Amino acid sequence: QESWLEFAKTLRLVVDGVEYAVIDEEGKRGYVWFDVKEGVNFYQGNAVPYFPAVDYWEASEILIKSGDTVYKLK
Repeated sequence: QESWLEFAKTLRLVVDGVEYAVIDEEGKRGYVWFDVKEGVNFYQGNAVPYFPAVDYWEASEILIKSGDTVYKLK
């Protein structure tokens, strides 16, 4: 969880050129959890960052980025 919270500080949601950081309030920074599958020796990790609300349908372009890594969501 601690590593996730540090990484989350680097995330940016970019909506039509406007950058939003993960909400930096207790209980809103997001979280990480692991699912353990029976009989399999691995964990499936999941992480959920919380950003301010944006209008997905009105936005022309939505990106999520951390450093030089950028993913186009829309």
